[in-house]
Amino acid sequence: MESKIGVVFGGGGGKGAYQIGVWKALNEFGLCGLIKGVSGASAGALNGAMFCAGDLDMAVSAWRGISERAILTRDICQNYRGGVIRDGWFSNRGLKEMIKRYADLTAVRNSKTVFYAAASRVREPAIFYNYLKKYSSEKNILHKAISAFFITKLSLVTTARYFKVNGYDERTIEDIILASSAIPLVFPDITIEGSVYVDGGLKDNVPVLPLYNDGFRRILVANLDAGYRIPAAKFPGAEFFELTLNEGDRLRTMAGTFDFTAKHAEARMERGYNDCLAAAESVLEFFKM
Repeated sequence: MESKIGVVFGGGGGKGAYQIGVWKALNEFGLCGLIKGVSGASAGALNGAMFCAGDLDMAVSAWRGISERAILTRDICQNYRGGVIRDGWFSNRGLKEMIKRYADLTAVRNSKTVFYAAASRVREPAIFYNYLKKYSSEKNILHKAISAFFITKLSLVTTARYFKVNGYDERTIEDIILASSAIPLVFPDITIEGSVYVDGGLKDNVPVLPLYNDGFRRILVANLDAGYRIPAAKFPGAEFFELTLNEGDRLRTMAGTFDFTAKHAEARMERGYNDCLAAAESVLEFFKM
């Protein structure tokens, strides 16, 4: 029995442009029609939505037109209510506009390509998370450093949820993408079906699991974290092909997450395209084995 082929777009903020370059190469190889499932986290969820909508040119335009000013907007920054940062250090208005302009959510809803988006559900009672929101300040460097540490610990009070996006209404699909990209404290958390969600990468930044559970056994991974490798032993019977963006040391890799400049997005798209071209023979064999 022929195994289904899926693609995973890992999370990584501004580094996500790399995945559009990979997509461009796969399209030139004539392989996109063989991909029956996509899974994404954070920026990878947005890219997954655009992939399912099927408009590569629109996705390229989205990343070429990106800017830090548009994504890291402050129009509702520090919007307090009862001492709690209600909306995060930055607004998600820019991301909303990007989704509306470049991702055809009706096409996503009706796509025959299975699409999963990872998000992290904050478990109730959300005492720890609310404490962080209350005492964190993007403007105070000490609080910012402390917050950065505790954000990593927030995963201990969250659980992963993999939304099967197909079939949801367009408004909910938008909320799912926003939730998957909602870096805690930095961007607003999102409430879906009565539960609070934050960035999917907090629990699973490279969400292979939903595709694996759906029967996919050949999975190409466009990974934005050079320090991460797929724990293949957890997925018996599956075969993986990884294309990974490597931007140097860990500090540079982390900085790249918040680098939403068009110049670097263009360079990352080119990197993804060239990495995939360089591995063309192996990629073709992987898809057609």
